[in-house]
Amino acid sequence: MKACFSAGADAVYMGLDRFSARAYADNAGPGTYVEAIRYAHLHGKKLYLTLNTLLRDSEIEEELYSLIRPLYEEGLDAVIVQDGGVLGFLRNFFPGLPLHASTQMTVADPWTAKLLADFGVKRIVPARELSLQELREIQEKSGLEIECFIHGALCYSYSGQCLMSSLAGGRSGNRGRCAQPCRQPYSLLDPKGNPLNRSREQYLLSLKDLCALPNLPALVSEGISSLKIEGRMKKAEYAAGVTAIYRKYLDMAVLRPDAFRIEEEDLAKLFSLFNRKGFTDGYLRKRNGRDMLTLTAPDFRKEDEQLMAEVRKHYIETEHKVPVSVTYDFREGLPMSLSVSTSLHDRDFTVSVHGPVPEKSRKNPTGQEEAEKQLLKFGNTAFSPSSVRGNLEDGLFLPVSLLNRLRRKAAEALTEKIPDAFRRTDTVQYSEALDSGNEVPAREEKRGEARFSASVRPVEQFDAVLSEPFISLLYLESTACAPEHYPEMTERARSAGKEIFLSFPEVFRKEAAAFISEHLPE
Repeated sequence: MKACFSAGADAVYMGLDRFSARAYADNAGPGTYVEAIRYAHLHGKKLYLTLNTLLRDSEIEEELYSLIRPLYEEGLDAVIVQDGGVLGFLRNFFPGLPLHASTQMTVADPWTAKLLADFGVKRIVPARELSLQELREIQEKSGLEIECFIHGALCYSYSGQCLMSSLAGGRSGNRGRCAQPCRQPYSLLDPKGNPLNRSREQYLLSLKDLCALPNLPALVSEGISSLKIEGRMKKAEYAAGVTAIYRKYLDMAVLRPDAFRIEEEDLAKLFSLFNRKGFTDGYLRKRNGRDMLTLTAPDFRKEDEQLMAEVRKHYIETEHKVPVSVTYDFREGLPMSLSVSTSLHDRDFTVSVHGPVPEKSRKNPTGQEEAEKQLLKFGNTAFSPSSVRGNLEDGLFLPVSLLNRLRRKAAEALTEKIPDAFRRTDTVQYSEALDSGNEVPAREEKRGEARFSASVRPVEQFDAVLSEPFISLLYLESTACAPEHYPEMTERARSAGKEIFLSFPEVFRKEAAAFISEHLPE
């Protein structure tokens, strides 16, 4: 986290040791996370919690409130979620907490985005498979902030929809435990068992890493609010190195778009930091393609030790500093006064501290240059002085130890004041919220004959369930038959005394919308 801030990140997503999409990462505990929130705010940054897995009812009811409350009160900037139940819970119990919809929600259309806006979501991370045009349409029609992945690993399947790891090995990606079976070699066989893929091209599901660096100007012009680098479970050197390069070119795309040009040296650095047989620019400008796959064994280039040492020196061993201005007033007969000011998060922060009344000295008066030299020594604090000015009356003696003590006192006060300004006090007590009706009402128990619904795709399934008396409702998948047969299927279901609904695709993109609009029966 610290390395990414030093490299130019404005915000970092970081998980707890519970309910993160990277369950096997070295995630932070609640106490450490509180410290991380204070660090982020002190340095003018934001920290977002990754709570982007599916939770069981018991986990929501028994663990979620106590887990989030201390972070919320400390000023946590946002939570990114996948689970609709978690979304509703956080909205009810933590009303001031910004909510982000994870890419695990597979938001691929403006209708879903508008629905999430109604549920209080502020920002969405759409499915990574969307084009620039689709991203723009979602933003325009929903009014939500759009966060777009620009670098890092890509899944073969839509995020949140892949059950391969769960079914193959019992490790669910929707619980943060994906075993990445898409990174394994496979043989593609015809019905007779003959291989269809070449022996050296066995990595049929392994995608290259995304690199959208050339697309930064387009993303900026399309109104994308946030650009996201995927880097969890990778080294700090990788996260910082990639962030620094994207910071450089994002600033260029925003401030000097006419001069935007990527240097080959920076592309080489990205390649050296991590790659899987090169990079792909993803789906921003195309649907898909063979060139997105590694096919042969993913080839990770050997680390460039010189580059790694450079990254460690500039971003890991050197922490981000906040510029501050220093003013002072040292006059005979008045207590010494020192103020330190800065502007962060669109707020102004100033602390003033006072010392003893200075004494006159004929032999060793303190000069202004000497005094300011001491006042500028902020050392290993979070601050770096950008200016110093003030009034020092001639003939005063100011011991170096006194100046240092005054400066340290001001730095300590500012270190506390900035994070404290983000603390919240509007937490809804769990017991009070339940008493006021936020508790999920108990279902009315009804005894009687069990009845079922059935989802059908081929016509043969439809025919088979139509005569079953215990099936009362049918979901006809939109691709089960030609659209011209929808009216006939509807009439047959109703004649059999069953309700019938048309089932839309789980991922509802513009092609599906156009299809439904054209063929949906009245």
